[in-house]
Amino acid sequence: MSTLRIAWRSLGRNPRRTALTVFAILLGQFAFVCVAGLLHGYGDALIDTMTGPLVGHVQVHAEEWREDRAMDLTIDSVDSAVAVLRADPLVRGVAPRVYGPALGALGELGHAVVVVGVDFEAESGPGGLLEGVELAPASEGRALIGAGLERVLGGSVGRELAIVGQALDGSIANDLFRVRQVIRTPVDLVNRQGILVSIEDAQALFAMEDMAHEITVWGRDVQGAEALATRMGARSELGAYEVLAWPALVPELTTIIETQEATSFVLLFLVFLAAAAGIANTTVMATFERRREFGMLLALGTAPGRIVRMVMLEATILGVVGVALGSALGAAAVIYMGGEGFSIAALGGEEVTELTFGGISFSFSIFPRFEMADALYGVGAVMFTSMLTAFGPARRSSRLHPVEAMRG
Repeated sequence: MSTLRIAWRSLGRNPRRTALTVFAILLGQFAFVCVAGLLHGYGDALIDTMTGPLVGHVQVHAEEWREDRAMDLTIDSVDSAVAVLRADPLVRGVAPRVYGPALGALGELGHAVVVVGVDFEAESGPGGLLEGVELAPASEGRALIGAGLERVLGGSVGRELAIVGQALDGSIANDLFRVRQVIRTPVDLVNRQGILVSIEDAQALFAMEDMAHEITVWGRDVQGAEALATRMGARSELGAYEVLAWPALVPELTTIIETQEATSFVLLFLVFLAAAAGIANTTVMATFERRREFGMLLALGTAPGRIVRMVMLEATILGVVGVALGSALGAAAVIYMGGEGFSIAALGGEEVTELTFGGISFSFSIFPRFEMADALYGVGAVMFTSMLTAFGPARRSSRLHPVEAMRG
């Protein structure tokens, strides 16, 4: 304890230098915690967006469906498969879907459209195509159209929409639907060309009785998607089909997340440098100025090991104080921004709220998330750096010859 008290008092001999060192470490840790929080929030937003209506946590398809999108690559007996999945306690939601290219016309002019057969109730749940959309009362033969397609067709709500395409059996698929609502979803294809009808109507239109092209599944936890996919693939009802979790469906997203993690470690390295530079400078100067003091202590019988501990304690205190203050301020800033939200577009003075890329709309607003691990990484890094940079000067001080040191 006496060694600790001496080390603490020694830091007050040059308060300006001590304050500057602490501030440098504080600033580095503050920046690391804030940027790491922003990256966590950005990653969460990407995962939530990609594993929402477009991908889900797990998808089931016929083999080669993702490559060919052929009408005949279907999942058979889809009702029983969906019932089995919905009974799984690890599954939060299941949405079968039918996709069919067609021509849609309100009058004489036709436009290329994609008819999407959906379970309206399932798609209205968390992550579904219609999450947050207030649906009009259900009616037979109803259709919902994307906002972009509605701009092309113009004045379509309440009118009859003719759909013409090719059915699974090679016959002409044609029917009339009443446009009940215009919707906007995060999926750009649906907004630009989508016509959403009930899955029963789509199956009847395309002669796909008890069939679907895709089953989108949401689990209880996005991080457990791969385990859920393995569990689903082992079921006999799905054994003949491709069952993939989101990391396999969108490998680009996995790459982005890995890049974010690498970026965090680069920032952590910068904190290392800030701590090393500040503590090394302070320790070298302090030990040089106190040569006579160390010489006197050695002459009075102080063990060299105690000199080493004293100097290293000073460096450790500097590091701990700086990194603790930086962690506290960084955590407060991240928690505040996480509650208020943070707009990337606002940094450039733009008023754009979202960006469409790869067929899906991404929001510019992110909500940073604080993780205690970020603060602990910084604490560990600074503690290690403090002891590493202080060991050399401390060892040299412990080896001073008492008489020569006292002469200066």
